[in-house]
Amino acid sequence: MKRNAVYSLAGQGLPIIVAVVTIPLLIQGLGTERFGVLTLVWIVIGYFSLFDFGVGRALTKLTAEKLGHDRENEIPTLFYTALSLMGGLGMIAAVGLLCFDNWLVRRILSIPLVLQEETIRALSVMAIGIPIVIISIGLRGVLEAYQRFRLISIVRFSLGLLTYLGPIAVLNFSNNLVPIVSIIVFGRFCALLVYFYFNLRTIPFKQLRPEINISQIRPLLSFGSWLTVSNIISPLMIYMDRIFIGIFLSMTAVTYYVTPFEVVNKLLFIPSAISAVFFPLLSTVLVNNPDNAIRIYRRGICYVAVLIFPITLILILYGDYILQLWLGKEFVINSSMVLRIMAIGLFLNSIAFLPSAFIQANGRPDITAKLHLVELPLYLFLLFVFLKLWGINGAAFAWTIRVSVDLFFLLLITQKTIQQKYWKK
Repeated sequence: MKRNAVYSLAGQGLPIIVAVVTIPLLIQGLGTERFGVLTLVWIVIGYFSLFDFGVGRALTKLTAEKLGHDRENEIPTLFYTALSLMGGLGMIAAVGLLCFDNWLVRRILSIPLVLQEETIRALSVMAIGIPIVIISIGLRGVLEAYQRFRLISIVRFSLGLLTYLGPIAVLNFSNNLVPIVSIIVFGRFCALLVYFYFNLRTIPFKQLRPEINISQIRPLLSFGSWLTVSNIISPLMIYMDRIFIGIFLSMTAVTYYVTPFEVVNKLLFIPSAISAVFFPLLSTVLVNNPDNAIRIYRRGICYVAVLIFPITLILILYGDYILQLWLGKEFVINSSMVLRIMAIGLFLNSIAFLPSAFIQANGRPDITAKLHLVELPLYLFLLFVFLKLWGINGAAFAWTIRVSVDLFFLLLITQKTIQQKYWKK
């Protein structure tokens, strides 16, 4: 567990370091307008990955369960069925982007007129990459079920290098977005090939001819659909605060709020990386050794707490100095309290990753989705009231209360699940 957690942290953390170093070079080479369009392309990659409808995570869980039940011979059929389904969903998403890219660029996004045709062509190239991204999620999910996190970390880091260094290499010849996006898509395709090769080496195929079982589509979509609900609502709760601030305060206030929020949000890669290790492990162990799974879950909480608590303490005690060195005195005056409040939320939200992983490993993604559905209107109400009372500090306070409530109910539900389902046995 410790070794895989380190691999997972490296795989998600090192690309962030690469991004911090290379983004100023990209801005300088592309100019602010073209770089803005490139960031939109990166957002499109992330957003359209939702079109796997949670099938990738469902594939991880079902594969891990079959390993726990010693039914590894059933995994090849599940593998090909899930990948065929994800490929189909990816093609639908790609066609959707091709149909609406002109409308997005000319009517929705504030793309400068001189860059509109170039952006449309770049999005057309990006559409080719959408099925690649979605299928890769499934391939990575199978390797996670088999605990191949060292390999996943290497691929993720290599992909991060190509995502940020590839465009810089292209800048030596052109600052046009089409070849830059092409190199990003090429990197995703290379990652897919590597993932597929190691899946073939990991899964015990009796034959390489694809075997598809239609009856397995339902459990994949049943599990994945609830994850999709969470994946849609979570970004809403992340971005609605800045929209409210822009409406009721000012865009300057948005800047003072978003900057510390992004610091906190980026640090969530730590619990995300750890829960990525624990989710398939819990899915496997829950089916044959629940007591051990409960120990693993509690150990995971300890790991996250030990890693995040010092960071939280540093942000609370020395946030002023960090903002002063990084952005100047103006941000200290306007953003230091936001950073302190959100640092508390960071700790609580980080812990929540583990009970969420336990609940989903237990086969109940509907619980986390329903919890998000209940939280959304309550959070928006708190956000409106606190924003009116205390400005951006109130918005930070509303977010911290929301993640506190989320953690409380996730811990409560997990404990009740353990008592009613496992300890009774």
